[in-house]
Amino acid sequence: MHCPQCGAEYRPGFSRCADCDVCLVDRPEETPPVPDPHRELVAVFKTTDSILLPVVKSLLDSAGIEYMSQGEEALGVLPLGPAGSKVVRASWAWGATILVAKEDEASVKEMLAQIEEDFTGEDLIGEDFSGEDPEQS
Repeated sequence: MHCPQCGAEYRPGFSRCADCDVCLVDRPEETPPVPDPHRELVAVFKTTDSILLPVVKSLLDSAGIEYMSQGEEALGVLPLGPAGSKVVRASWAWGATILVAKEDEASVKEMLAQIEEDFTGEDLIGEDFSGEDPEQS
């Protein structure tokens, strides 16, 4: 038996912590590991597109990869067009930057490669977006 507040361990038969006066539990709560505050972070993605950023963040969340986002607040303030603009490669440009731990850099860049291609519009060149059914034209 363990006290959930102070962590003291008790022999079977006890039901309350003598120091904290709270009910004891069978097992102590497991605390999640604390990330190393000195680990190296690297920028893996930068964009001024306010629509693309949540897509990238969602992808990282679903993969269980910890990340940090910088400059996200500016996307709604800066006059960058109706939905922002394409992926930014210049380090001096305004926009949001996604940073990950150095050990995750290669896998994240691989995951984001397809999204970057999809959002730059390279695959959309020549597509008909007139809204008409091509078979009825």
